[in-house]
Amino acid sequence: MKKILVGCLMPLLAVGFMAGCGGGGSTPALTGTGRLQVNLVDAPLNADEINVVITSIQAHSSENGWVTVKTYDTPLHVNLLDYSTSGTSLLLADAPLTAGHYTMVRLMLSAAEIVIGGTPHPVDWTNVAQTGVKCNGQFTVADGQLVALTLDFNAGKSFVENPPGSGNYKLHPVMAMSPTNIATEVIGSVAFVDAAGTPLLLPTVTEVNVYPAGHVGDATLLVNGTQVNADGTFRISLLPQGTYDFEVVANGVSVKQLHDVAVSLPSTNLGTITVVVTP
Repeated sequence: MKKILVGCLMPLLAVGFMAGCGGGGSTPALTGTGRLQVNLVDAPLNADEINVVITSIQAHSSENGWVTVKTYDTPLHVNLLDYSTSGTSLLLADAPLTAGHYTMVRLMLSAAEIVIGGTPHPVDWTNVAQTGVKCNGQFTVADGQLVALTLDFNAGKSFVENPPGSGNYKLHPVMAMSPTNIATEVIGSVAFVDAAGTPLLLPTVTEVNVYPAGHVGDATLLVNGTQVNADGTFRISLLPQGTYDFEVVANGVSVKQLHDVAVSLPSTNLGTITVVVTP
């Protein structure tokens, strides 16, 4: 797979973004043409490569339905891990877009695979073959203005081995979206100790998940998350400012929850999250 690196993000020049679904009331129609820029980052997964092939980028207009932002004449081959921890992002599109109100962005794919230990594993992505990998998030494009978005294609949550140990993977997309100038990162570490405070080995698969405040553990409302590194550290690269619940999951079991945590620019450090393991 061809690997593509790009420079840093452009700032957001237009306002009017609201993360998540919903919204009510009528909104005046907009006219003219603005511009949409879409950048891509990734939350890591323990693999050599996570390759996807993107054929187009589309946005959902409240007035006109799905519209194409960019079509790749040669499908774009991307190793998501190139954009997981290096601080770089991939510029997916920078194109004119009819002024209006938009509710979603989606990536249309034509292939996906995971490489682990040098061995490629095909990924079943048939569930998104027609619908694409969707990301909810309302934003407004005004005449003559630029909206710059960052998509976090969360590989650590999106590629699921089923059953575990089988080498068979299925794509269940988890993708967050934020304007580039209000996206923040969350860092920290996880430590496991016994009742006496003696350090213990990190469980084989330890994750930190993020939910809207008051909804911790509700998988349907998962906002973002990441797998904890072998040294206990973790980094969630993209999270809109706000208040969230955090959950530590060890080998599929919830072992610690943090409630009503405020995250803000430029970075939020949760410090060390200590999990006490009792017999």
